[in-house]
Amino acid sequence: TAEQATAIFERAGERLPPPLRIFWFLSLYLRGLGEALAGTTAWEQPAAKALALAERFDLPQERGFALLPALVRACLCGDPEGFARAYAAVEEITRRLGFPHVLNSRLRLWTPTYYLERGERELARATCTRLDALAKATRDTWIATYAAVYQGFDALSDGDLTRADALLTTACEGARTKKLGRLTTALCARGELLVSLRRFDEARPVLEEAFARATSPDTGTPYDEAIARRLMAHLPNEDAHTHLQRALALCDEMKNPLQEGLACLELARHLAQHAQGAGARAYADRARDRFSALGNKLQLQRVAELEGVL
Repeated sequence: TAEQATAIFERAGERLPPPLRIFWFLSLYLRGLGEALAGTTAWEQPAAKALALAERFDLPQERGFALLPALVRACLCGDPEGFARAYAAVEEITRRLGFPHVLNSRLRLWTPTYYLERGERELARATCTRLDALAKATRDTWIATYAAVYQGFDALSDGDLTRADALLTTACEGARTKKLGRLTTALCARGELLVSLRRFDEARPVLEEAFARATSPDTGTPYDEAIARRLMAHLPNEDAHTHLQRALALCDEMKNPLQEGLACLELARHLAQHAQGAGARAYADRARDRFSALGNKLQLQRVAELEGVL
């Protein structure tokens, strides 16, 4: 739909009345953001066109929105240079405009993903605190649901499993009620928690729902599918190797080095459990290369822990 709208607006060009130009911008921005959130590499062209349009028609706030797909992409790929560049640019625009609510919240909506995957939990917590404050000030339960997902991930990393369960259950319920795409992420997080507790009978329906959503034509994305497959591999009587190989193939298609490294790390663990030391070491080496390029010390530590028992 956004693509069709863009084609109509582009045919009109300069003849398009000023009140409709915002819709032309939105048709491009939403395509770019959607592709970035899906994990694909197709986000760049619509995002670049949205930015050019914002500059052409002197739309300062829209310029900030046009830069968000690049920020999302950097968060999902764990790219420190891309993250720093995009975050600084959007933050500067947000500050100059007096911190408008929507742009200010979107600046922070996806950044905890980046921080948590790097083990930068204090930064993730500070961002979640700001998201909570924004949600309460505006009674925006949508933002509150995002914050609950991230807080649940943080509690899981901290070993506070009771708090993690409560937060992620709340996040799943909120995302389901609000019909958020983040429901898949919340389900994956809760499934990960249940797997860590070895409550496999409870984890299975949660992860099967996440997997169904991640592979559905309506709600599926390669990014969500890669994560869901990594988690499905932990369930009894699943073809773990097939799930993990497909997850890795998706990461290659997305050109996502962080997710590629995580898939390789899981494959290394899987092969190590099945006494395939050479294969495990090869995947561990590949994971280390990806995490080293990203400067991700948390994931490098996890690789080193695995290598210590190979």
